[in-house]
Amino acid sequence: MRQVSKRVNPWTWCGLLVAALLVATLAPVSGAPAAPSPGGVLKVAIVAQPSILDPTKSISGISRVVLENVVDRLVRLDEKLKIQPELAVSWRTVSPTEYVFTLRRGVKFHDGTDFNARAVKAYFDHILDRRRNSPRLSNFTQVRDVHAVDDYTVRFLLSAPFAPFLTQLSEWGYMISATQLARSPETLAEKPAGTGPYRIDRWVRDDHVRLVRHRDYWEKGLPYLDEIVFQVIPEGTVRVTNLRTGQVHAADSIPARDVQTMKDDPKFKWTVVSSPGYRSFYLNTAAAPFGDRRLRQAFAHAVDREVLVKTVAFGFGVPAYGPIAPSHWAYARHFQPYKGSDPQKARALLAEAGRPNGFPFSVKMANNPEELRLVQAVQEQLRQVGMDLRIDAGEYVAKRSEVLRGAYDAFYAGFLGGPDPDSNTYDSFHSRGSFNWVKYNSPEVDRLLDAARTELVQEKRRQLYRLVEEILARDSPMIFIKFPYYETDGHVVLASVQDLVPIPQQRLLLKQVWLRK
Repeated sequence: MRQVSKRVNPWTWCGLLVAALLVATLAPVSGAPAAPSPGGVLKVAIVAQPSILDPTKSISGISRVVLENVVDRLVRLDEKLKIQPELAVSWRTVSPTEYVFTLRRGVKFHDGTDFNARAVKAYFDHILDRRRNSPRLSNFTQVRDVHAVDDYTVRFLLSAPFAPFLTQLSEWGYMISATQLARSPETLAEKPAGTGPYRIDRWVRDDHVRLVRHRDYWEKGLPYLDEIVFQVIPEGTVRVTNLRTGQVHAADSIPARDVQTMKDDPKFKWTVVSSPGYRSFYLNTAAAPFGDRRLRQAFAHAVDREVLVKTVAFGFGVPAYGPIAPSHWAYARHFQPYKGSDPQKARALLAEAGRPNGFPFSVKMANNPEELRLVQAVQEQLRQVGMDLRIDAGEYVAKRSEVLRGAYDAFYAGFLGGPDPDSNTYDSFHSRGSFNWVKYNSPEVDRLLDAARTELVQEKRRQLYRLVEEILARDSPMIFIKFPYYETDGHVVLASVQDLVPIPQQRLLLKQVWLRK
């Protein structure tokens, strides 16, 4: 049989060649970074529910994890703790007591109203009004007045030089709708209207907070995700299980014992952040038993912080002897007023205070297994000198409410801190500090903290903070245990989570994050 030869039209060959070239040109280069893929829902496990989402009243680190993605500020801190523009495109220092900011144009709040100088003034007028009792007031005590020069220029007048002014703006200068502030301030508690990349859609108490994309966000092309769901999962083992099974994509904290295995697992990525926060026992200095300084000092001398970090915390973090963290420029590395524990000194102080056989006291705290293990270890150390620590654990916000009423002996909790030493000291230990839950009142500490705020030479500020820490070690209104605020200093995410930039203070800024399909 004769075989028939099939000839291909030359024009067909040309077409095939062009198509192949196009495929080769458009195909991604091997090893090149993938382009962000928009859409999807990111699920983040958080250790507790927010207390309140009103930026003018929030006192919770968990609230800030959510608010970071809902509200913007005039300026922000980058991952290297440098001040960067955000809603202010530029600013100038006219004098040590006058700052002028030029604002970004074309920015919309989630309620559709415009961001402008009047909104900036409305926010600061709100928090500086003492009748509102905002915890943000102590962050801006030097702000005397705010003027809207025109729609996009705002002037801050200070009563004195304020060294951490820009840093405080980057921390607490949240911008929210002036219309919402004026007409329905009560709605701020659950749905503040910010200018951030996401807006709050729904908050289901004790379960989750759902954010959805702000479609009029001022940074073009961002955010990438459709939704973010912050899922409340108090127990560390459950957070880890949810990560391993893919039920959540990220967690704000995981138990220290699980860190290494998750680092070694290619399914996960670990990001390290430099956190200025700490964990401590707050002591009620306005009531018995800890109204007696000698009993507070006995507590301080009975605790072995090095042992707690090495054993209970699996070596993560460092012992804390004061509020100023290793990430601060004012940190004194060799400041160790209590080396290990000194049971003999603790017993002598108890005897001097008329309590030679020790005394019982209650510690309120969150019902968190990881934190319970540390407090139980402290409980055993105190038992060696006769101090009987009794644990009163429950839902964190409820326990903290009791503390705010002054109905407590001691409270084990964390303080998120801030990038400037002022954040870790003034709020908690100045007699007018918004977070002075220990009821501490020292005219000398007040004077030093006021001086540190108005001193513009960093080395002189460092010396002032060193004196503050020495007095706090003597008075022991708070028993510092360890840095950082969370059990571990970092975030763990699934490998599919792309472009998560670590931000100090364990905050999760998610506008640039996308999910690899």
